[in-house]
Amino acid sequence: PVTPISMLAVQGIEHVLWITDTAPFFLGLLAGIAGHREDLHRQASQIVKQREAELDAIRRNLEDAVAERARQLDQRNAQMRSVVTFARQIADIQDLPTLLATAVRMISERFERADVDLYLLDEGRQWAALRASSSPAGSEMMKNAHRVMVGDQTAVGRVARRGTLMVTPQRPENPADVNATPGMQTTLPLVVRGK
Repeated sequence: PVTPISMLAVQGIEHVLWITDTAPFFLGLLAGIAGHREDLHRQASQIVKQREAELDAIRRNLEDAVAERARQLDQRNAQMRSVVTFARQIADIQDLPTLLATAVRMISERFERADVDLYLLDEGRQWAALRASSSPAGSEMMKNAHRVMVGDQTAVGRVARRGTLMVTPQRPENPADVNATPGMQTTLPLVVRGK
């Protein structure tokens, strides 16, 4: 009769039957272990690929940042060379009106500024008078003896009082133009012999 005891007895007598009957179990177990290891290898491979992609992205970002920084440094170096050249050329001029007009023209050319206005403080350091300009509007203001009180709320007045650089949004030429992109206005003090 087919009973568990008779099956075990037959398996004990014929070892080949025992091997044949248990082979699918052991082969399945080995295949399962191999499949599990294969899954682990695939997961590890995917993690490595993700890490490589992340490292490539980080490397590209770093390269872009280095290139941008190098561009900024080149731009600053060019500006510094312009300042040195500017200072050498200005140092040779002795006439104040010529000096001021040349300074405004050179600043406008070398630093690519559309409008450059140059104010000088009076002896009492109470007023900053517009003495040179690269724009027609500034030239008209000079004819009207335009001046700004030191310490007032204008950019020139504040920079004259503080003696530090100030960057402010520049108003568009036509306030009605809603599509105009506002630029930046840089107001900086020029210090000569500590004044």
